[in-house]
Amino acid sequence: MVYVGAVVRTGSPMQITVDADRLFRRHAMVIAALVGLYAALNLASVALQLPRMLGLLTAFDLNGEHNVPALFSCFALICAAAMGHAVGRLEAARGTPVVLHWHALTLLLLFLAADEAFMVHEQVGRALRIGYGLRGGWHYSWVFVYLFPIVA
Repeated sequence: MVYVGAVVRTGSPMQITVDADRLFRRHAMVIAALVGLYAALNLASVALQLPRMLGLLTAFDLNGEHNVPALFSCFALICAAAMGHAVGRLEAARGTPVVLHWHALTLLLLFLAADEAFMVHEQVGRALRIGYGLRGGWHYSWVFVYLFPIVA
């Protein structure tokens, strides 16, 4: 078990207990269920000759946006950010020098959740492709924009 503590405004300590193994297993089970459901929907689509399976393929497309897998991904990133924030508060209470690292990780995870929810990187990539006339292999040009703050 992993014990994460945080301090609430009243000054009284609050302890949050997280069973990391159980959390990992549940997370993996949801991912496996999403993959299995998407595979089953694809097979049914071929067998029944329904290309979109009445919209279900789009709703569970693992490479799609604004659907169930994207919502799950966004939720998982927000939960990870919340845990990072809790650990950061615990480290701040202990006075350790890694507090800023935890807060930076929390902000990064929140940005990734927002990116997943609002398709930020797709919009950046589209703007770069249209603005600079990029084609072909430049489909992933947004990577360079995201890489710049990491390298700098």
